[in-house]
Amino acid sequence: MFLLISIILAALHSTVFTIISGSSFYEDKNDIYPAELAASLFCLQEGVFKNFHTTINPGPLPIFAEYEAQKRSDASFKYPIPKKDAEGDDYLHILMKFIEFIKPRKIFPTIYFTDGNLKNEYDRFDINERVIKKILEEACEYDVAAQLKIYPMNYLLYFLKFFVAKEKELKGDEEGTESFTSLESAEEEFQREQIEFEFFTVSLKMA
Repeated sequence: MFLLISIILAALHSTVFTIISGSSFYEDKNDIYPAELAASLFCLQEGVFKNFHTTINPGPLPIFAEYEAQKRSDASFKYPIPKKDAEGDDYLHILMKFIEFIKPRKIFPTIYFTDGNLKNEYDRFDINERVIKKILEEACEYDVAAQLKIYPMNYLLYFLKFFVAKEKELKGDEEGTESFTSLESAEEEFQREQIEFEFFTVSLKMA
């Protein structure tokens, strides 16, 4: 067991993680109209070393959704609302750009959502997942969809903290680091960190 953990720890420092975040103009239980997709690559050795961002024109919105879409855009990403007579973006082209970003690794990396656990007026955790799935669906790339493994951010925090604790244990660090007791506790920590960050950001703007 200790040998296995040592091997994992040795590889963990150079393992590349992919974090994504998406936004939408409007969504309901049946459909979503994406506005953007962003992603970052990072590893423990180098930190964040590559970023990706693309805006998305989903095509005309339902008439009843235009007010909500404008309100959301004004409060957040500030992109123009899609025109009624304009065609939407080519989702296959967007997907190919995203795949080019996460390649040239031979296998698709595990992808984690960010922003997912804050309780906004709409669930960003759900939005992130639905944005990437909408792109895959519209691009008709079902083989790619089957290869992508997408998990909440608290999964990543849970396993990273577990292996950091094990690393300290192997090194005989008396202080050590406690692992999360569950995925739920990792989610609570993630929520707390995000709320503290937002409070700090607002405080800087008000200073």
